[in-house]
Amino acid sequence: MKLAALASLVAGITVTALAAPASAQPALTPLVEPASAPREPLATPADAKSPTTAILLSLGGTAGSLALMVAGANSSGANADSLVTVGLLSTLITPSLGHWYAGHYLTGGMAMRAGGGVLVIAGLAQALGSSLDSENSGSGDNGDSGAAMFLVGAGLYVGGALYDIATAPSAAERWNTTHLQLAPTMVSSGTHTTVGLGLGGSF
Repeated sequence: MKLAALASLVAGITVTALAAPASAQPALTPLVEPASAPREPLATPADAKSPTTAILLSLGGTAGSLALMVAGANSSGANADSLVTVGLLSTLITPSLGHWYAGHYLTGGMAMRAGGGVLVIAGLAQALGSSLDSENSGSGDNGDSGAAMFLVGAGLYVGGALYDIATAPSAAERWNTTHLQLAPTMVSSGTHTTVGLGLGGSF
């Protein structure tokens, strides 16, 4: 009887000892956080705007507009006037193509050309009206004012085109400064960590 009771006691102690580590095992296992998915870079060097491309777009667009005007002026066909008109009107936009490439759509040069175009039209209208009324008015003052307005307007128009062409590279550099940033960052080479350059972007 005593032997059976002793055997039961030993068996109970053994079962308890074996069950204790099993129940404690989850607490001893370290929690492993799932690895986050790698982030895609917001910007890459391929996104950078080229100052050379910017100025070539402005120069090429302006040259194309002038080519249309010259072709129309030298043509005797029915579309001659249309070519001149399209070429002239397109000069309001084409010098700014480099700025458009850099994400800048309303430029100071465009404002100058718009104002200059208004003065040119007003000056032509005033000079034409003065010419028609010259016999009755007996004065050339209005004609002189119209000519002055025309010259000022033409100067503003040409100056606005040159301004947009000249500032196209700086517009591209400004985009790069705003959207692409190089900053020091820690880079792991596998065996040790070193300092490198990290590229960041903002949109």
